[in-house]
This record gives sequence, C-alpha cells and structure tokens, in this order.
Amino acid sequence: MSENPPKIRVLLIEDNPGDARLIAELMREFEHDRFEISHALDLETGLTKLEEGSIQALLLDLSLPDSQGLSTFIQAHEASPLIPVIILTGTSDRELALNAVRKGAQDYLVKGEIDARLLSRALQYALERSRREREMEAIVQINASMRMATNRDEMVRTIVERVATLLQASAVALSLVEPGTEVYTTIEAIGDWEDTLNVQLDVQSEVDRMVLSGQVVYVNNDTQANPDPRFVQSEILQRVRAVALAPLVTREASIGILAIGRDRPYDDTDLALLRAIADMAANAIQRASLYEQTERRLQRLNSLRTIDLAISTSFNLDLTLRVFLEQLTEQLEADAAAVLLLDPAHVLRCAAARGFHTRLIHEHSLHLGEGYSGRAASDRRTVALPHVREAEPPFSRAELISQEDVEGFAAAPLVVKGEVIGVLEVFTRFPLNANHEWTDFFETLAGQAAIAIYQAQLFDKEQRGKIELELAYGATLEGWVRVLDLRDQETEGHTQRVTELVLRLAERMEIPSAQMKDFRRGALLHDIGKMAVPDSILRKPGKLTPEEWEVMKAHTVIARDLLEPITYLGDARQIPYCHHEKWDGSGYPQNLKGSTIPLYARIFAVVDVYDALTSDRPYRKAWPQAKAIEYIKEESGKHFDPTVVDIFLNMMMLTGGTTASGETTLPVSPEP
Repeated sequence: MSENPPKIRVLLIEDNPGDARLIAELMREFEHDRFEISHALDLETGLTKLEEGSIQALLLDLSLPDSQGLSTFIQAHEASPLIPVIILTGTSDRELALNAVRKGAQDYLVKGEIDARLLSRALQYALERSRREREMEAIVQINASMRMATNRDEMVRTIVERVATLLQASAVALSLVEPGTEVYTTIEAIGDWEDTLNVQLDVQSEVDRMVLSGQVVYVNNDTQANPDPRFVQSEILQRVRAVALAPLVTREASIGILAIGRDRPYDDTDLALLRAIADMAANAIQRASLYEQTERRLQRLNSLRTIDLAISTSFNLDLTLRVFLEQLTEQLEADAAAVLLLDPAHVLRCAAARGFHTRLIHEHSLHLGEGYSGRAASDRRTVALPHVREAEPPFSRAELISQEDVEGFAAAPLVVKGEVIGVLEVFTRFPLNANHEWTDFFETLAGQAAIAIYQAQLFDKEQRGKIELELAYGATLEGWVRVLDLRDQETEGHTQRVTELVLRLAERMEIPSAQMKDFRRGALLHDIGKMAVPDSILRKPGKLTPEEWEVMKAHTVIARDLLEPITYLGDARQIPYCHHEKWDGSGYPQNLKGSTIPLYARIFAVVDVYDALTSDRPYRKAWPQAKAIEYIKEESGKHFDPTVVDIFLNMMMLTGGTTASGETTLPVSPEP
C-alpha cells in the first residue's frame, strides 16, 4: 500500500454557517489529519456533490431550506446508498434522528454536545461499520453468484463482473499462476484491460513478486503522475488512473492476482473490500480448479483406457489411429491433430489426421530436422507455440496455417525402443495454453501413439512374413507332388484331382473354413511315402506279390516318419498316414476301426478310391463313373464311413465329379 493514503472526503450539508464552521474546526483538531471536508448549504447542492462520486462520508442536518425532516435523509440515502450518513440534530429532534438511524443512517450527533473526540469517533465508527456492511453485502452477493456458476471459468467471470460493479472499476483482470512455474496467465479480463485475456507473463517485476507473496495489496492512486518503474507491464496499468492488485491466497500458496483499475483513488474501505473478495475468490477458485482437475484426470484416464483397448484389440493401424485422434482432440481441447510417420528416406508424411477443413496436411511432407515438427523429431523434444503466426523462425507450412486458421501448435516426437518413428501434431484455432499438466498428458499420448504404431507395424511385418512362409511351404509341397507325379506318370494329375474333390466334400460336410488348409495340405501329401517305394514295385504293370504288397503298404508309415517333425502341417499329417484305414478295421497300417479313424482320413479315403477307380492304372483301365459310384455305395459301412458316403453321393448327384482327363462328368442319376 502507498505510504500516504488519500484523505477521506467528508461532505457536510448544513445551512447554519456557525454550525458549519464549528464542525470544520473540530475536524482540524483530529489527532491524524485524515479527513478533508466540503460544505453545502442546501440539499440540492449536496446531492450534486454526492453525484460527483468522490464523497466517502456524509454529515447531514435534517432541517434545510429546501428539505425538512426524515425526507431529507431519505433523498440523500437514495442518491448514494453506499455512503455512511451521520445525522446532525438539535436536542429537541432526537426522535427524528433515531428514525433516520432506523432507516439506514449510521449514527446521529446532537449539536451543542459535539466535540472533536466524539466527532472523530463517530466518523470512524460510521466508516468502519459502512465498510463492514459493504463487505458483507459484497461477499453475500459474490458468494451467491459463485454458487450459481457451473464451472471455474463461469465462476471467475462472475467474480470479475461483480468486483467491477461493487468497486466501480473500469478495468478488472484475474490472473492465475501456472503450478510449478513463474508464469501467470490472465484467464478473465474486462473493460480497459480486456485485451490482456489469455496473455501469459513471467513473474518478473518487483510488484508481481510482492503481491504474489500474499503479504500486501498494492495500490497506486495516480499512475500518470506517479508511474511505478517496478512494473514491467506499466503501459497496461497506465490506461487507468488508479490501480490496485490483491493476491489470491489459499492456505497452501498464492495462486494469482486480482487487479482492478478506475479513475478515482482507492480508500481503506475499498482496499479492505478488495482483499476480502480476493481471499474468498481464491479459495473458491482453488476448490473449483481442484474439482475440474480431478474430473479432467478421470476423463483422461478413461481416454487412455479407450486407447489401450483399441491398441490391444485391433492391429488395424487406421482404426487405432482414428480412435486415438478422437480421444486426443477431445481431451486436449484441440481443433485438429495429425500423426506424421517417418519413412525410410527420413521424410515425415501424414498417416492420419482429424479436424482439418482441407487436405493440405496430407499434401505436405517434412524432412527430419525441417520445421518445428522436423526438429521435434530430430531433437526428441516437445515443441509448443501459443501463437504460431508470431513464431520465430516462421512456421514452414504457412499455407496450412492460413487455410486452417490455426493459432496454436504443438508437436511431440513418437519414440519407441529408442527410435524416432514419427511426430504427433496438435493444432488449435485459439492461442494454445500448453501448461505443465497439458504438456504431460500430450507427451503421454504421444508415447501411446508410438506403441500403437510400432505394434501395428510389427504385426503387419509378422503377417507378411507368415504369408511368405506359407507360400514357401505351399511351393515346397507342390514341388514334392510334381516330383512324385514325374516318377509315377500313370498317376499324374491324381493328386490335384483328389485335392480339389476333397475340399468340395469337406465343405459339404461343413468342416470349418480354418481347417480347409489342413485338408489341402494332407491331400497334396497323401502319397508322399511312395517316394521311398522302388520303381519296380510302384510302376509294376501286373499284380504285386505278397512281399511287394508289404513294401507298398509301408508308404503310409514312411509318410508318417517323414512328416511327423513338421509341426506346421498339424492335422494334415493324418491323411498320408491313415487314408488306407477301413471302417470295418481291415485297413492298414494300424487296423483302426470306425470313428477311431481320424475324420480327415475318412473323408479323404472316399475321394481317393473314387479317383483311383475312374483313372487308368498299369494293371487295369479306368472304370466308368457309374460303376465307381456303385462300388462306393457297396463299400459303405465296410471300407468307408457311411455318413461320408451319403454326403459324397449326394454331392456327386448334384454336381458331378472329375475324371482322370480333368473333365467334369454329368451328375449321377439315382437308381430307380
């Protein structure tokens, strides 16, 4: 507070010159020369002086030339309801003076009984009582208004507006300190300081530090005549004549400054009221801020959970990034956002974007180290620009900023396992307030994005590797089949035919599509064991001897031994080993019976025999299709699973089969 506070201006409305001189003389006898008196001889003149707005206390005679009795007080009180009134009355008019007190006057003094001590005490009492009443009224009003507010911003706006009204201020600004920093931001401003809204300033001046210490209300009642060199932002303060700064103090710390400006000086009553409002506002703002901070953290935790769920349940990078950008723009209150990925040529290109009005974000690319995003990637640090149009050096994608009406910008590197894989960008169409909490969450989201992208890219590589491996396995199997066909030219094409037919039959039997690969691989490899059978037996035109037959039958065991180590083949190995087993148990190599024979082998056995019967062999000619079908029917329940036979015959009647020549036959007609 300034060393010489302004004098308290008292208006005396008294038509008796002698009484007026006496009052003025008594006031000059006060111990502290704190009062400055002005005089009016009638009510009309007095009301005019009251309207000037500088009077702080009123001494009022109720009997005036232009007004008499209680009406005199009522007119004066209605003209300036906040100014304390002390009634001056004669001995015979005590009851009238008491009525005035009941109507709102602070006190009354009886002429002829007044001395300096009594007058000084009455004035001080009236001023103090008026100050307390004003404080109480202001606190009640502001408290009621704050209770109606639904969030912190609305509460702050209410405080600023009520302060402007109560203290007749032409400028009010409320600024909060960013936790853990020496930066404060004006979060609400009206009047002559309206353009300071959202302005960030460092706590640099001696006055800032003094006020934020919470120990004092700073006041300068004439900024033009007495400019304070300790102010960094003196130009802003000098827009008004009188300035007062009150600290917003909670039990924990000073959280900001409430500043007011107006054209007339502040007195002790004004400053006491300002301090009372600031104390109440500080605690209310702190509570609201903590509540909103808790709500915001809960929302962000839910957002992180949503992103985690998207990452863990989908390896679709486009879907994951869409969910991610939705959550990011909502939680960071951003208008637009983009993910730029680093390609092998060290160029950043847009992989996903949200909130843009144009396609420019997709059309621009940046080299590593180029522009703010390129440097965020190369330097591995977050960049934030509250006012991107004022950035130095200038923002490299000027057309994007102009077309998208961007004001704020931030970029964070996407780093996973020590490698930079891209950049996360955020754009706002208002000045960006990237405080500590905002930046922490932004960097957390960037970390999540990096993990999501890395996992999706890794999964994509694994999928491509798996496909390539499957293609390689398939090519190998096809190669084995071609080798076998070249060796046994009489059965050339048999493998491809039975493979095609068994897949059709398996589909008819509603075998799950995921198992079709096993049927195909097993069919391709069903005779792989014959590679170990000597040509003299394999290609013998006549009937095999018992000894030769035993060698031939061994091809199933050879197939088992050959394929067993190849776990990739899974259940496909059942067909080469078990396709010569018979339903009645008379097959080989294990004499399995009924449902103990693997289903894969039971299905394949029908197709294998059908194709063998309808194909030429060294020891016989191909059977007609009808004869082969008849044989299959006869062997149902003996060689073949009856259920498989029924479905096979139904399929052949509806669609026909395939001959050794590769031609499709007509559907088989059922017997009459």
